[in-house]
Amino acid sequence: MLTRILSRRLPGFHDILPVYAVVVFMVYGWTLFTYFRYLHYWIDFLNVSEIFAIFCYSMLADLAESLFILFVLLGICAILPPQFLKDRFVVRGTLAVICVLGSILVFLNDFPDLNDYLLTLLPWTAATIFVAALAAFVSARSGFVARAVMWLSDSMIIFLYIFMPVTALSFVVVLFRNLA
Repeated sequence: MLTRILSRRLPGFHDILPVYAVVVFMVYGWTLFTYFRYLHYWIDFLNVSEIFAIFCYSMLADLAESLFILFVLLGICAILPPQFLKDRFVVRGTLAVICVLGSILVFLNDFPDLNDYLLTLLPWTAATIFVAALAAFVSARSGFVARAVMWLSDSMIIFLYIFMPVTALSFVVVLFRNLA
């Protein structure tokens, strides 16, 4: 019975995969950006195996983070009426991921100071929700926007072919590091 209810409330695997690819691109891409930004500092006091271990742990953390984001989006999809998110999951899910994760990435990059962070968090969150809602509204009205977002999310699937084997290799490395 639960399976039947979830199948009516959740999108199919072919709709989930492109949205997950966008999540993976943004999460793993941000980690790689940060990793390479600090790499030249680490070279001075860490050896190669420690730097590689940081990379492997980061990839595993990204897997957990990207799955968490996907499950939150699927939870929202299960709660909302099917015509709002399930029926147009690729377009609206991709736009939600781009708006929310993009906003988080910009916010964390621009406000490293705790005082600025706390003062601007509420207006920034309100603006993010407004932009995400506006994007969902525009996607429902504009065929061009919907086609562009579908093309973008379908194009991001290639990153799953890159990052999932890297994550599997990272899992093996972390497993051997912790067992040895």
